[in-house]
Amino acid sequence: MEKRQSVLQLVNQHNISPAYNHVRTSSYIFKLTQLISTIVCTGSYSKGVNGVTSSTTEQMLPYFVCSAYMIITPVILISYVLGHRMPEILIRIFNTLAGILFLVAGTVALQNWRKFKHDMKGKEEDADKQTAAVFLLTTGALCLVNSMLYLTDVAVSVHFTLSSP
Repeated sequence: MEKRQSVLQLVNQHNISPAYNHVRTSSYIFKLTQLISTIVCTGSYSKGVNGVTSSTTEQMLPYFVCSAYMIITPVILISYVLGHRMPEILIRIFNTLAGILFLVAGTVALQNWRKFKHDMKGKEEDADKQTAAVFLLTTGALCLVNSMLYLTDVAVSVHFTLSSP
């Protein structure tokens, strides 16, 4: 009868060391900047969304995009820190999708800001409504900046892949 070894016996017999993949500093800095920008974007939108009177989809889209990437980006960062990077193609897919989604979320936030400012013309100025307008503008700008960060990350990744021997 053939005796099979358990997984623990195999692990104990061989000195298994994790395969540490070197991470470029630029990739790590991009991810950290993207995470911080996403957190600030979410916070500013939560203050500015009070002034949005448009559809529920327009109100929630920036939240969904920011929330999704507040989960995905730390997972990629943790994989960098642990040395077990996700496959580069998967990171590029996430980054490309993030660039597109943040572009759409930024456009929606800026449209909400523009509509809000248009609706406020001729009405008495309220400090809370002015603050909401500033936060909507900030959210739109930060979403667009985040979109550029993610798309630049994709470009840098492709550049390094094509330039490596």
